[in-house]
Amino acid sequence: MKTLFNIVFLLMVPVVALAGTDKGKYTKTKTLNKSFPVKKTCMLQVENSFGNVSMTTWDKAQIDIKVVVEVSGDDEDDVVEKLREINVDFDTSSSRVIARTDADFSNRNQSSSIWNALFSSNSNRVTNMKIDYIIKLPKTADIDIANDYGNVEIDDLFGHAKIQCDFGRIDIGNLHHEDNLLKFDYSKNCHFDYIKSATIRADFSGFELEKAYKIEFSGDYTTGKFGEVDQLNFRNDFTTVQIESVRMVTGRGDYSTVKIDNVSEYVNLNTEFGSARIRELGRNFKEAILRAEYTKVDVGVNKDASFTFDIDTEFAGINLSNDIITTKSNKNMTEKSKAGHYGSSSASSTININSSFGGVSLKIN
Repeated sequence: MKTLFNIVFLLMVPVVALAGTDKGKYTKTKTLNKSFPVKKTCMLQVENSFGNVSMTTWDKAQIDIKVVVEVSGDDEDDVVEKLREINVDFDTSSSRVIARTDADFSNRNQSSSIWNALFSSNSNRVTNMKIDYIIKLPKTADIDIANDYGNVEIDDLFGHAKIQCDFGRIDIGNLHHEDNLLKFDYSKNCHFDYIKSATIRADFSGFELEKAYKIEFSGDYTTGKFGEVDQLNFRNDFTTVQIESVRMVTGRGDYSTVKIDNVSEYVNLNTEFGSARIRELGRNFKEAILRAEYTKVDVGVNKDASFTFDIDTEFAGINLSNDIITTKSNKNMTEKSKAGHYGSSSASSTININSSFGGVSLKIN
Protein backbone atom coordinates (compact mmCIF):
# COMPACT_ATOMS: atom_id res chain seq x y z
CA MET A 1 0.00 0.00 0.00
CA LYS A 2 2.85 2.41 0.75
CA THR A 3 4.20 1.94 -2.76
CA LEU A 4 0.75 2.56 -4.21
CA PHE A 5 0.28 5.82 -2.34
CA ASN A 6 3.76 6.96 -3.38
CA ILE A 7 2.74 6.46 -6.99
CA VAL A 8 -0.46 8.41 -6.40
CA PHE A 9 1.54 11.24 -4.85
CA LEU A 10 3.79 11.43 -7.90
CA LEU A 11 0.74 11.56 -10.14
CA MET A 12 -0.67 14.41 -8.11
CA VAL A 13 2.50 16.53 -8.38
CA PRO A 14 1.62 17.78 -11.90
CA VAL A 15 -1.85 18.66 -10.64
CA VAL A 16 -0.41 21.00 -8.05
CA ALA A 17 1.83 22.59 -10.65
CA LEU A 18 -0.57 22.81 -13.58
CA ALA A 19 -3.90 23.33 -11.83
CA GLY A 20 -2.91 24.86 -8.53
CA THR A 21 -4.33 27.86 -6.74
CA ASP A 22 -1.14 29.93 -7.05
CA LYS A 23 -1.79 31.93 -10.21
CA GLY A 24 1.46 33.85 -10.33
CA LYS A 25 1.88 37.48 -11.37
CA TYR A 26 0.20 37.22 -14.78
CA THR A 27 -3.08 35.59 -15.80
CA LYS A 28 -4.25 35.36 -19.39
CA THR A 29 -7.49 33.87 -20.71
CA LYS A 30 -9.13 33.14 -24.03
CA THR A 31 -12.57 31.89 -24.95
CA LEU A 32 -13.61 29.67 -27.84
CA ASN A 33 -17.27 29.57 -28.89
CA LYS A 34 -18.65 27.02 -31.33
CA SER A 35 -22.16 26.09 -32.43
CA PHE A 36 -23.03 23.00 -34.48
CA PRO A 37 -26.39 21.96 -36.00
CA VAL A 38 -26.87 18.26 -35.27
CA LYS A 39 -29.40 15.48 -35.14
CA LYS A 40 -31.12 15.21 -31.79
CA THR A 41 -29.73 11.68 -31.46
CA CYS A 42 -26.13 12.68 -32.21
CA MET A 43 -23.00 11.68 -30.29
CA LEU A 44 -20.94 14.20 -28.31
CA GLN A 45 -17.38 13.19 -27.47
CA VAL A 46 -15.09 15.31 -25.29
CA GLU A 47 -11.50 14.64 -24.19
CA ASN A 48 -10.02 17.06 -21.68
CA SER A 49 -7.73 17.43 -18.68
CA PHE A 50 -7.18 20.05 -15.99
CA GLY A 51 -10.60 21.66 -16.08
CA ASN A 52 -14.32 21.04 -15.78
CA VAL A 53 -16.83 19.77 -18.33
CA SER A 54 -20.28 21.20 -17.53
CA MET A 55 -23.26 20.14 -19.65
CA THR A 56 -26.90 21.16 -19.77
CA THR A 57 -29.46 19.68 -22.14
CA TRP A 58 -32.20 21.30 -24.22
CA ASP A 59 -34.74 20.48 -26.94
CA LYS A 60 -32.77 22.11 -29.77
CA ALA A 61 -31.03 20.12 -32.51
CA GLN A 62 -27.84 22.00 -31.79
CA ILE A 63 -24.66 21.71 -29.73
CA ASP A 64 -23.10 24.87 -28.30
CA ILE A 65 -19.60 24.61 -26.85
CA LYS A 66 -17.83 27.33 -24.93
CA VAL A 67 -14.24 26.68 -23.86
CA VAL A 68 -12.52 28.99 -21.39
CA VAL A 69 -8.73 28.61 -21.20
CA GLU A 70 -6.79 30.24 -18.40
CA VAL A 71 -3.00 30.25 -17.97
CA SER A 72 -1.04 32.03 -15.27
CA GLY A 73 2.56 32.37 -14.17
CA ASP A 74 5.35 34.78 -13.27
CA ASP A 75 6.69 35.31 -16.80
CA GLU A 76 4.22 37.16 -19.01
CA ASP A 77 5.77 36.09 -22.32
CA ASP A 78 5.75 32.46 -21.28
CA VAL A 79 2.12 32.68 -20.16
CA VAL A 80 1.09 34.23 -23.48
CA GLU A 81 2.97 31.55 -25.42
CA LYS A 82 1.41 28.69 -23.45
CA LEU A 83 -2.05 30.20 -23.88
CA ARG A 84 -1.46 30.37 -27.62
CA GLU A 85 -0.41 26.70 -27.70
CA ILE A 86 -3.57 25.41 -26.01
CA ASN A 87 -6.39 24.84 -28.48
CA VAL A 88 -9.36 22.58 -29.09
CA ASP A 89 -9.59 20.28 -32.09
CA PHE A 90 -13.12 19.80 -33.46
CA ASP A 91 -14.31 17.00 -35.72
CA THR A 92 -17.97 17.47 -36.54
CA SER A 93 -20.89 16.18 -38.56
CA SER A 94 -24.64 16.17 -38.07
CA SER A 95 -24.41 12.86 -36.21
CA ARG A 96 -21.20 13.37 -34.20
CA VAL A 97 -19.30 16.22 -32.55
CA ILE A 98 -15.82 15.52 -31.18
CA ALA A 99 -13.89 18.08 -29.12
CA ARG A 100 -10.36 17.32 -27.95
CA THR A 101 -8.16 19.61 -25.92
CA ASP A 102 -4.91 20.08 -27.85
CA ALA A 103 -2.17 20.52 -25.26
CA ASP A 104 0.87 18.41 -24.42
CA PHE A 105 -0.12 17.79 -20.82
CA SER A 106 -3.53 16.37 -21.76
CA ASN A 107 -2.17 13.58 -23.96
CA ARG A 108 -3.07 10.36 -22.16
CA ASN A 109 -0.70 8.28 -24.28
CA GLN A 110 2.41 10.32 -23.50
CA SER A 111 2.92 10.38 -19.75
CA SER A 112 6.23 12.16 -20.25
CA SER A 113 4.35 15.19 -21.61
CA ILE A 114 3.09 16.12 -18.16
CA TRP A 115 6.54 15.54 -16.72
CA ASN A 116 8.14 17.70 -19.40
CA ALA A 117 5.56 20.44 -18.93
CA LEU A 118 6.33 20.41 -15.22
CA PHE A 119 10.11 20.10 -15.16
CA SER A 120 11.25 21.69 -18.40
CA SER A 121 13.38 24.85 -18.18
CA ASN A 122 10.34 27.08 -18.68
CA SER A 123 7.93 25.16 -16.48
CA ASN A 124 8.65 27.16 -13.34
CA ARG A 125 7.25 30.24 -15.05
CA VAL A 126 3.82 28.70 -15.76
CA THR A 127 2.16 27.72 -12.52
CA ASN A 128 -1.47 27.23 -13.45
CA MET A 129 -3.48 26.04 -16.44
CA LYS A 130 -7.23 25.43 -16.62
CA ILE A 131 -9.48 24.44 -19.51
CA ASP A 132 -13.23 24.54 -18.81
CA TYR A 133 -15.97 23.35 -21.20
CA ILE A 134 -19.51 24.73 -20.94
CA ILE A 135 -21.77 22.76 -23.27
CA LYS A 136 -25.43 22.74 -24.32
CA LEU A 137 -26.62 19.66 -26.17
CA PRO A 138 -29.83 17.83 -27.17
CA LYS A 139 -31.29 15.90 -24.26
CA THR A 140 -31.55 12.78 -26.46
CA ALA A 141 -27.89 12.87 -27.54
CA ASP A 142 -25.33 10.23 -26.53
CA ILE A 143 -22.21 11.39 -24.70
CA ASP A 144 -18.67 10.02 -24.32
CA ILE A 145 -16.76 12.21 -21.88
CA ALA A 146 -13.18 11.67 -20.66
CA ASN A 147 -11.93 14.27 -18.18
CA ASP A 148 -9.03 14.08 -15.72
CA TYR A 149 -8.16 16.47 -12.91
CA GLY A 150 -11.52 18.18 -13.15
CA ASN A 151 -15.25 17.72 -12.69
CA VAL A 152 -17.97 16.41 -15.01
CA GLU A 153 -21.52 17.72 -14.64
CA ILE A 154 -24.76 17.07 -16.53
CA ASP A 155 -28.33 17.87 -15.57
CA ASP A 156 -30.72 15.59 -17.48
CA LEU A 157 -29.98 13.14 -20.30
CA PHE A 158 -32.08 10.58 -22.17
CA GLY A 159 -29.26 9.35 -24.41
CA HIS A 160 -26.51 6.88 -23.54
CA ALA A 161 -23.78 8.22 -21.24
CA LYS A 162 -20.19 7.04 -21.00
CA ILE A 163 -18.23 9.13 -18.52
CA GLN A 164 -14.65 8.65 -17.36
CA CYS A 165 -13.28 10.96 -14.67
CA ASP A 166 -10.08 10.59 -12.63
CA PHE A 167 -8.97 12.92 -9.85
CA GLY A 168 -12.19 14.92 -10.06
CA ARG A 169 -15.89 14.73 -9.28
CA ILE A 170 -18.98 13.63 -11.21
CA ASP A 171 -22.30 15.37 -10.56
CA ILE A 172 -25.32 13.98 -12.43
CA GLY A 173 -28.96 14.96 -12.30
CA ASN A 174 -30.83 12.25 -14.22
CA LEU A 175 -29.72 9.53 -16.63
CA HIS A 176 -32.79 7.97 -18.26
CA HIS A 177 -31.09 5.60 -20.72
CA GLU A 178 -31.01 1.85 -20.08
CA ASP A 179 -27.26 1.54 -20.75
CA ASN A 180 -24.78 3.90 -19.08
CA LEU A 181 -21.14 3.51 -18.02
CA LEU A 182 -19.50 5.57 -15.27
CA LYS A 183 -15.79 5.03 -14.56
CA PHE A 184 -13.93 7.10 -12.00
CA ASP A 185 -10.81 6.78 -9.85
CA TYR A 186 -9.62 9.00 -7.02
CA SER A 187 -12.85 10.99 -7.27
CA LYS A 188 -14.59 11.93 -4.03
CA ASN A 189 -18.09 13.23 -3.30
CA CYS A 190 -19.61 12.18 -6.63
CA HIS A 191 -23.38 12.57 -6.64
CA PHE A 192 -26.12 11.09 -8.83
CA ASP A 193 -29.80 12.00 -8.43
CA TYR A 194 -31.34 9.30 -10.62
CA ILE A 195 -29.95 6.59 -12.91
CA LYS A 196 -32.23 4.19 -14.71
CA SER A 197 -29.51 1.64 -15.40
CA ALA A 198 -25.72 1.80 -15.29
CA THR A 199 -22.43 0.05 -14.73
CA ILE A 200 -20.33 1.89 -12.15
CA ARG A 201 -16.61 1.16 -11.85
CA ALA A 202 -14.88 3.16 -9.13
CA ASP A 203 -11.59 2.84 -7.26
CA PHE A 204 -10.35 4.99 -4.39
CA SER A 205 -13.50 7.09 -4.66
CA GLY A 206 -16.78 7.98 -3.01
CA PHE A 207 -20.27 8.49 -4.40
CA GLU A 208 -23.92 8.83 -3.47
CA LEU A 209 -26.77 7.63 -5.69
CA GLU A 210 -30.23 8.71 -4.58
CA LYS A 211 -32.42 6.54 -6.80
CA ALA A 212 -31.88 3.88 -9.47
CA TYR A 213 -33.55 0.97 -11.19
CA LYS A 214 -30.62 -1.32 -12.03
CA ILE A 215 -26.96 -0.90 -11.06
CA GLU A 216 -23.83 -3.03 -11.56
CA PHE A 217 -21.13 -1.74 -9.21
CA SER A 218 -17.52 -2.86 -8.99
CA GLY A 219 -14.61 -1.14 -7.34
CA ASP A 220 -12.00 -1.16 -4.61
CA TYR A 221 -11.27 1.24 -1.76
CA THR A 222 -14.52 3.08 -2.42
CA THR A 223 -17.55 4.15 -0.42
CA GLY A 224 -20.81 3.73 -2.32
CA LYS A 225 -24.02 5.06 -0.78
CA PHE A 226 -27.33 4.07 -2.38
CA GLY A 227 -30.77 5.45 -1.61
CA GLU A 228 -33.64 3.61 -3.28
CA VAL A 229 -32.57 0.88 -5.74
CA ASP A 230 -34.66 -1.79 -7.44
CA GLN A 231 -31.81 -4.12 -8.48
CA LEU A 232 -28.19 -3.94 -7.34
CA ASN A 233 -25.26 -6.23 -8.09
CA PHE A 234 -21.87 -5.42 -6.60
CA ARG A 235 -18.39 -6.91 -6.30
CA ASN A 236 -15.82 -5.04 -4.24
CA ASP A 237 -12.72 -5.25 -2.07
CA PHE A 238 -11.86 -2.87 0.77
CA THR A 239 -15.10 -1.02 0.16
CA THR A 240 -18.13 0.23 2.07
CA VAL A 241 -21.58 -0.32 0.55
CA GLN A 242 -24.53 1.41 2.22
CA ILE A 243 -28.09 0.89 0.94
CA GLU A 244 -31.26 2.48 2.25
CA SER A 245 -33.81 0.41 0.32
CA VAL A 246 -33.46 -2.33 -2.30
CA ARG A 247 -35.76 -4.92 -3.83
CA MET A 248 -33.10 -7.36 -5.06
CA VAL A 249 -29.40 -7.27 -4.17
CA THR A 250 -26.54 -9.64 -4.92
CA GLY A 251 -23.07 -8.81 -3.71
CA ARG A 252 -19.59 -10.05 -2.95
CA GLY A 253 -17.13 -8.11 -0.84
CA ASP A 254 -13.78 -8.92 0.75
CA TYR A 255 -12.45 -6.73 3.54
CA SER A 256 -15.62 -4.72 3.07
CA THR A 257 -18.52 -3.34 5.07
CA VAL A 258 -22.08 -3.91 3.85
CA LYS A 259 -24.97 -2.06 5.51
CA ILE A 260 -28.53 -2.41 4.21
CA ASP A 261 -31.52 -0.75 5.84
CA ASN A 262 -34.30 -2.59 4.02
CA VAL A 263 -34.56 -5.53 1.60
CA SER A 264 -38.06 -6.01 0.24
CA GLU A 265 -37.60 -9.23 -1.75
CA TYR A 266 -34.20 -10.92 -2.21
CA VAL A 267 -30.63 -10.69 -0.91
CA ASN A 268 -27.57 -12.84 -1.63
CA LEU A 269 -24.29 -11.78 0.00
CA ASN A 270 -20.85 -13.40 0.06
CA THR A 271 -18.33 -11.67 2.30
CA GLU A 272 -14.90 -12.31 3.81
CA PHE A 273 -13.06 -10.32 6.45
CA GLY A 274 -15.68 -7.63 6.89
CA SER A 275 -19.15 -7.04 8.27
CA ALA A 276 -22.66 -7.54 6.89
CA ARG A 277 -25.69 -5.92 8.48
CA ILE A 278 -29.25 -6.02 7.20
CA ARG A 279 -31.44 -3.90 9.42
CA GLU A 280 -34.68 -5.38 8.10
CA LEU A 281 -35.92 -7.99 5.69
CA GLY A 282 -39.35 -6.72 4.65
CA ARG A 283 -42.68 -8.24 5.51
CA ASN A 284 -42.99 -9.98 2.13
CA PHE A 285 -39.34 -10.86 1.49
CA LYS A 286 -38.74 -14.10 -0.43
CA GLU A 287 -35.18 -15.26 0.19
CA ALA A 288 -32.04 -14.26 2.07
CA ILE A 289 -28.74 -16.08 1.45
CA LEU A 290 -25.56 -15.10 3.26
CA ARG A 291 -22.13 -16.74 3.03
CA ALA A 292 -19.49 -15.28 5.31
CA GLU A 293 -15.95 -15.92 6.54
CA TYR A 294 -14.32 -13.89 9.28
CA THR A 295 -17.35 -11.62 9.07
CA LYS A 296 -19.93 -10.57 11.64
CA VAL A 297 -23.45 -11.10 10.29
CA ASP A 298 -26.48 -9.25 11.70
CA VAL A 299 -29.94 -9.72 10.18
CA GLY A 300 -33.20 -8.17 11.33
CA VAL A 301 -36.65 -9.21 10.08
CA ASN A 302 -39.97 -7.39 10.00
CA LYS A 303 -42.17 -8.60 12.85
CA ASP A 304 -45.05 -9.32 10.45
CA ALA A 305 -42.96 -11.59 8.20
CA SER A 306 -43.15 -15.37 8.21
CA PHE A 307 -40.15 -17.55 7.28
CA THR A 308 -38.11 -20.68 7.77
CA PHE A 309 -34.38 -20.55 8.48
CA ASP A 310 -31.24 -22.69 8.38
CA ILE A 311 -27.98 -21.44 9.95
CA ASP A 312 -24.64 -23.28 9.94
CA THR A 313 -21.44 -21.95 11.53
CA GLU A 314 -17.86 -22.99 12.16
CA PHE A 315 -16.00 -21.46 15.09
CA ALA A 316 -18.83 -18.95 15.49
CA GLY A 317 -21.89 -18.42 17.66
CA ILE A 318 -25.58 -18.13 16.74
CA ASN A 319 -27.83 -15.60 18.46
CA LEU A 320 -31.61 -15.74 17.84
CA SER A 321 -34.57 -13.70 19.10
CA ASN A 322 -36.61 -15.51 21.72
CA ASP A 323 -39.71 -15.57 19.53
CA ILE A 324 -37.94 -17.49 16.75
CA ILE A 325 -38.75 -21.19 17.03
CA THR A 326 -35.84 -23.63 16.73
CA THR A 327 -36.83 -27.12 15.56
CA LYS A 328 -33.33 -28.51 14.97
CA SER A 329 -30.09 -27.74 16.77
CA ASN A 330 -26.65 -29.35 16.60
CA LYS A 331 -23.40 -28.43 18.30
CA ASN A 332 -19.90 -29.87 18.59
CA MET A 333 -16.43 -28.52 19.28
CA THR A 334 -16.19 -26.49 16.07
CA GLU A 335 -19.61 -26.42 14.42
CA LYS A 336 -23.07 -25.18 15.29
CA SER A 337 -26.32 -25.32 13.36
CA LYS A 338 -29.89 -24.26 13.99
CA ALA A 339 -33.03 -24.52 11.88
CA GLY A 340 -36.63 -23.57 12.45
CA HIS A 341 -39.20 -20.94 11.66
CA TYR A 342 -40.93 -17.74 12.64
CA GLY A 343 -44.65 -17.48 12.03
CA SER A 344 -45.87 -20.34 9.86
CA SER A 345 -43.69 -23.47 9.71
CA SER A 346 -44.69 -23.84 6.05
CA ALA A 347 -43.76 -20.28 5.07
CA SER A 348 -42.32 -19.86 1.58
CA SER A 349 -39.80 -17.20 2.64
CA THR A 350 -36.40 -18.60 3.61
CA ILE A 351 -33.21 -17.46 5.35
CA ASN A 352 -30.01 -19.45 4.80
CA ILE A 353 -26.80 -18.37 6.53
CA ASN A 354 -23.40 -20.09 6.48
CA SER A 355 -20.61 -18.50 8.48
CA SER A 356 -17.05 -19.38 9.50
CA PHE A 357 -15.13 -17.48 12.16
CA GLY A 358 -17.86 -14.85 12.48
CA GLY A 359 -20.90 -14.64 14.73
CA VAL A 360 -24.47 -14.69 13.40
CA SER A 361 -27.38 -12.73 14.85
CA LEU A 362 -30.98 -13.15 13.63
CA LYS A 363 -33.49 -10.84 15.27
CA ILE A 364 -37.16 -9.93 14.92
CA ASN A 365 -37.65 -6.16 14.86
